[in-house]
Amino acid sequence: MLQFKPHLGIVITEAIYSSIIFALCFLLYYRIRKAYKLTDYKGLYLFSNTFLYLGLAYFLRFIVSSFAVSNAVFDLNLQFNVIKGLMLFSLTFMAYSSSAAIMYLISSLLWRWVDKVGNELFVHSIAILIAISPFIGKSLLLLLISQFLLLLALILSITLNYKYQSSKKIFSQAYIVYVLLFIFWILNLSLTFKLIPSVLRIAIYMLSLVVMGFIAYKILRKL
Repeated sequence: MLQFKPHLGIVITEAIYSSIIFALCFLLYYRIRKAYKLTDYKGLYLFSNTFLYLGLAYFLRFIVSSFAVSNAVFDLNLQFNVIKGLMLFSLTFMAYSSSAAIMYLISSLLWRWVDKVGNELFVHSIAILIAISPFIGKSLLLLLISQFLLLLALILSITLNYKYQSSKKIFSQAYIVYVLLFIFWILNLSLTFKLIPSVLRIAIYMLSLVVMGFIAYKILRKL
């Protein structure tokens, strides 16, 4: 039987990286949701959910990485089929949660003009459809295409919102955050689907941490 023996250095790095990202996401979710409760502003509610679902995706990555570290350190000799099942579940859940996060981010930009994008049933229906698309089409390419389509919709939403915003000076600070989130997703999506050489993994993680740290700084400074 095949056994799963991950490279210890890689999974430790992944666990540390994922733990920092999900901690930042949950901190931002808590602070933005707190502001929403004070203002009852729907845009804040939708924006906070972006970090909730992004945090859930990275929390699961942390759990899977920690599991892999335990397997390597304590020589658990887990069978390949067990790990394969865990990876399929984690891939499906992360595809769902990351898609929901992007959908909520788009909704936070467009909810004033397009009612449907702010509808949570619509958001989660799209996210579930994307998550199961690899099983329907029997190809991970569908997941990659759907993620890039979501990111294209995000950049179009950012552009349209900025174009029609009455006060561009006020929006400019939020605009920076949205663009940085787009960059963060592009970096991690490219690494996940091996569009960037794996030897650049540490560099991408460091750059992603800088981007997410700056996002946290920009948001928390205003709350």
